[in-house]
Amino acid sequence: NQMFQYAFAKSLQKHLNTPVLLDTTSFDWSNRKMQLELFPIDLPYASAKEIAIAKMQHLPKLVRETLKCMGFDRVSQEIVFEYEPKLLKPSRLTYFYGYFQDPRYFDAIS
Repeated sequence: NQMFQYAFAKSLQKHLNTPVLLDTTSFDWSNRKMQLELFPIDLPYASAKEIAIAKMQHLPKLVRETLKCMGFDRVSQEIVFEYEPKLLKPSRLTYFYGYFQDPRYFDAIS
């Protein structure tokens, strides 16, 4: 899964010509190990502050929920194993969550 997520992030970087950061914080509290470090990856890791801003965690929950209802949610979750081309064209700062195992996500970098 980590390789697919990395490939999706690299594809985003190429499509958008903009910086993409990786969130590795789930490994801080999981028994799973970060395996990407075994490879020469070239995307930086996001800081806790950058993640909080992308997820709008600095805003009260009620404000986040209201914005989400209005279509301003920054967290974009992939529907498992379904290709969604709109994910490769976000209109604003977005935090992506998913596995991104469809090869069409990373056609641009293969």
